[in-house]
Amino acid sequence: MMKLTYTYFQNGDWLVGYFDSFPEHLTQGKNLEELEYMLKALYKDLELDKYKKGELVLAT
Repeated sequence: MMKLTYTYFQNGDWLVGYFDSFPEHLTQGKNLEELEYMLKALYKDLELDKYKKGELVLAT
């Protein structure tokens, strides 16, 4: 199981949200339950499970 954080805000009658690691991809829902459903669909559409995080330390 993977956990992704997301941010959302009210825009008129809609909740608009995005994954914090992919803020350029927005989705929306009429309520929080619908927004989370749409975020799961967005996750599948973007195939986010293929992205991994790495860290690189460079000498200065």
